[in-house]
Amino acid sequence: MDSITDLPTSLGNVSAGPVKGLLRQVRNGAMPRIQMPRIQMIEDDVRLATMVREYLQNSGYDVAHAETGNGGLAALQADKADVILLDLMLPDGDGLDFFRQIRALPGEAGQAPVIMLTAK
Repeated sequence: MDSITDLPTSLGNVSAGPVKGLLRQVRNGAMPRIQMPRIQMIEDDVRLATMVREYLQNSGYDVAHAETGNGGLAALQADKADVILLDLMLPDGDGLDFFRQIRALPGEAGQAPVIMLTAK
């Protein structure tokens, strides 16, 4: 190939040995899938949560949602989250109190980065 215009126009036209071998592995499911970060969102405003969840999922993230602080704590204890989106004002308590409870969780659950959300 002398220029970019000589590149194959589809994956089916690839003839280079190593590249073709990698494509065959991908097609056959032999290559591991990339695991996108899991985000635990704790937000009581369902409309806002739906909008944020759809945006993040469309960007490839795995998003779990809890509408209460206690529900979010239970979810964090059950499943690992790479990032936590936490509302400051929740129906069952203050977001800062839940932040402290999250930090007190054992292991990785208590160490995940937290991004605080608020509409006010």
